[in-house]
Amino acid sequence: DESSDDGAYIEDEEAEVEKDWTSMRESEQWLLDTGHFSDVTVSCGPRSYKLHKAILARESTFFRDKFLDPHETEDPMLDYDDEDFEGLLAMIYNAGLMQQKFEDTVLARMMELKIEAEK
Repeated sequence: DESSDDGAYIEDEEAEVEKDWTSMRESEQWLLDTGHFSDVTVSCGPRSYKLHKAILARESTFFRDKFLDPHETEDPMLDYDDEDFEGLLAMIYNAGLMQQKFEDTVLARMMELKIEAEK
């Protein structure tokens, strides 16, 4: 039966795409971990994070609007708990491949920063 072979092929193809997507995001984790090539510093509570405008703007319309606004001359300062923000960064840089618990507070912050959960 040819249709059952097609289904197996599609599943294999989807698994391969997922594997490729995960490996692409591993390099973004390196950027987050090292801060190399960062072009923006985001302050959150007592900590500052060396981040990347292109990655933040790709995932968040909040950041995209801030970075495109010619009147915004200072780096963003956010009033969040460090752990909440680090959870958001894990989601942004790893496409949801977080190694910590995905708490309701992270979802609330995603909504505030206009980050789409499907990405």
